[in-house]
Amino acid sequence: LSAKHFGQVALGEIRKAEFSKMDSSFVAAAAIETYPTLLVFPPGSSDPREAERFTSELKPAALAQIIERAALRPGVDSKSAEHGGDAAEESPASAQDADSSTADEQARIFAQPKAHETDVHEVRTSEELDRVCVNRMDGAICVLELRSGSANAEALDARLKEVRAKYRFDKLAFARVDLAMLTSDAAEAIKSALGVTVESGATSAVGAVCAVRPRKSRVATMPPADEAAPAHGGEEAQMAARYEAFLDRVVGGDARYHKFANPLPAFSVERLQEHVDADKASAPEQCSAEGDVDAGSCRADL
Repeated sequence: LSAKHFGQVALGEIRKAEFSKMDSSFVAAAAIETYPTLLVFPPGSSDPREAERFTSELKPAALAQIIERAALRPGVDSKSAEHGGDAAEESPASAQDADSSTADEQARIFAQPKAHETDVHEVRTSEELDRVCVNRMDGAICVLELRSGSANAEALDARLKEVRAKYRFDKLAFARVDLAMLTSDAAEAIKSALGVTVESGATSAVGAVCAVRPRKSRVATMPPADEAAPAHGGEEAQMAARYEAFLDRVVGGDARYHKFANPLPAFSVERLQEHVDADKASAPEQCSAEGDVDAGSCRADL
């Protein structure tokens, strides 16, 4: 809407959770008591008493209609908005220059962003996590998925892949750590550092999702599932809907970030797997030495 009505309507926002001293003064002067509240000022006015006030939550179509109506008010046009209301006649040359400048600005605003890959990077070491997520250099926010195992996750993976594709024009990168492949100490340290709780249930393969702001050690976590809410379309559909709602908040700037509680631990899936393979290789000999050759018992002892 801001780009569509560039030069006609100026849009601003005050977030309740991020009031500055100046914001608080304006809210008090405007007698704003409910949220959201939309104020539409007439041209040239900043007096809240002269503003048209909307206090109910607005759907996108209704909001667009209000902005369209404001852009069509008498006294509103692109030339007066751009030049501070100066209605003096311009020479043809200066008018042509202004039109060219406006066209260039509009082209810049409406330029299609470059699409990028939304595939998930499977993280296997702490160094890799640091490079692709925590301290990545391109400024993209890292959406980090913590897994608690990959069994029976194909249907859910397909759902989440469809959701991620919607954000191919946004500056997001996606990564995944499978906590089931780490030592219990490393897994607990990661959860503690990020301040997440791994969920249980049919979709527990995706234990938690968080957004990491690179090089700032700040993280926002996806809210837990509402147990009272019905799972329309199954638990995979519910998880996909929560995932998309969280990404919308991240992209829209509404995610609430906090500092890492602790430093992230060092870990390596490969080194852990080497130890597991070595233990498995030596297990039959240990069982034979103890006089227990039952293969099921040996696996249980591991």
